[in-house]
Amino acid sequence: MFFYFRTKWSNQQQSKVTEMDQASKLVFCHFSMKDLHVDTDIDEHVAFPFSSRDEILASRFLESEGLQQYQYFCFHDRTHKYKLLQSKIVGSKYLVSEHFDQARNTSLELLYPCAELMLNKSIKSVRLGADPKQPVTVDFINDYASSRTFQNGFPDLALMNYCKFFVGPNSGIWLFARSFNRPTCLINAFPSPWINVPMSRNCVLVPKKLWHTSEKRFLTIKEMTEMEIRFYWKRLYDNSFFNSLSIEVIENSAEEICGAVTELNDRIDGNWTGPDYYIADYLTKENIAYRSKAYFSAFFVEENKDVFTN
Repeated sequence: MFFYFRTKWSNQQQSKVTEMDQASKLVFCHFSMKDLHVDTDIDEHVAFPFSSRDEILASRFLESEGLQQYQYFCFHDRTHKYKLLQSKIVGSKYLVSEHFDQARNTSLELLYPCAELMLNKSIKSVRLGADPKQPVTVDFINDYASSRTFQNGFPDLALMNYCKFFVGPNSGIWLFARSFNRPTCLINAFPSPWINVPMSRNCVLVPKKLWHTSEKRFLTIKEMTEMEIRFYWKRLYDNSFFNSLSIEVIENSAEEICGAVTELNDRIDGNWTGPDYYIADYLTKENIAYRSKAYFSAFFVEENKDVFTN
């Protein structure tokens, strides 16, 4: 995602341009990774502000894709394929345990219903990502992930900058959305909470449920937040430690995703009349994201009351 601005900056350096525009000064990212994860003070800022020329180029690109600003949402489905391909470039150290990595995935088909639901509200959908495992098999989704190239990263920037909101799991792309200050519906979040919690008030969270295989029940949110206090999340990279927890990670259902996306869309439009389940109400100061202003999906809370019982 940095390719466009990095190239722009390099060209200016080669031309010995002394005055750089606002966007070019932010060649990499104005925020640290910690900021992007848990800092609540960046909500009104954008890491990649567009110049006037960028806005013109973005408008032309959106028009070529049949899209209008803020009349579509972007989404991402996660698989293990991208990391496998990248490991061939940067080395095997890029890989973590497959058990843990698979637990973070999101199935493409489970996002079809929410895309169709939003289309009925005149909101189109665009799939983001790189090297997807499979193409979209329905005609009402713009499968940009399957057609994009690495020669020019600007279309990715344009799509994110002008989307109404972003939907996806806690992969790198959701931080891309945060760097553009886009409203986010973070689905299938795992491990959660830790750093995998949206911080802005214009965001909704749906974590993966954890089934305790020995006790035959779902862990409560309280038990999940206590896990963060007990151990550092990267210990989950170790298969033996992962197995010792006796948990099965359960993917969000299509209904849970639709409920969360509907809520976020209504909140953005000022039409939300349901309850507010603030994430912060379920966290303590020992949790990294305890200052979050975001919400748990109301549908998810009310459909999983056993999970939200103290």
